[in-house]
Amino acid sequence: MLLLDSQKDELYDSIVHAGFTPATFSFSRRSAPGINNDDTTVINYTGTGSYFGFFSGSYNTKTHAQFSPGKESIVERSRDCNWNEFKNIFYSWLTYLKRELTTPNKWDRLQRELAAVNIDFDVENEKFTYEEVGEINTRINQLKNDFRQIPELDAHFEVVNQKLDHIASMAQHLGKFDWKGLFAGSLVGIIIQLSVPPDGVEKLWQLVKVVFGTHLLR
Repeated sequence: MLLLDSQKDELYDSIVHAGFTPATFSFSRRSAPGINNDDTTVINYTGTGSYFGFFSGSYNTKTHAQFSPGKESIVERSRDCNWNEFKNIFYSWLTYLKRELTTPNKWDRLQRELAAVNIDFDVENEKFTYEEVGEINTRINQLKNDFRQIPELDAHFEVVNQKLDHIASMAQHLGKFDWKGLFAGSLVGIIIQLSVPPDGVEKLWQLVKVVFGTHLLR
């Protein structure tokens, strides 16, 4: 579907209204299976694979939109629609685009945070002794107090304490290697769940190092 200049201007206004900068979008022609290439207009979001396409079938008898990202999948396609319906679908696409651009991508951060943790895993998976379990409980209780120095953790200290209590309790059941994995993963989970900023993350691991020393961190 080829667009009139007046229609492109309406899309421009929708982009501005959705909080985007029009300069980050561009028009192009793109082929697609079963689509008449001469009657295809696609608006792309620069630097990504995101797009919104206005497609026509043979002899312009049918028009539909195809776009990425969609509401619930990477690529979605509309039914046949008129221009007013196109505009509504286009604006909805802009909200999906903004959602994907602003999502914190917690899985990606999880991998980055885990990679940055300098936990010493060079240990056998033997069980902790009774004395070691008691020492872990003492050190975890110390962390409960020290973590309140970090605003994001202090604001949710009950949640943080529940996580720490769980970590401490599992020392009775897990081997040393597995428990260290649980410890690191749980703290990273807290960091992501509470959106702790980089300075807070650095402070957290400093406190862990002070409390546990070479028993846990390299």
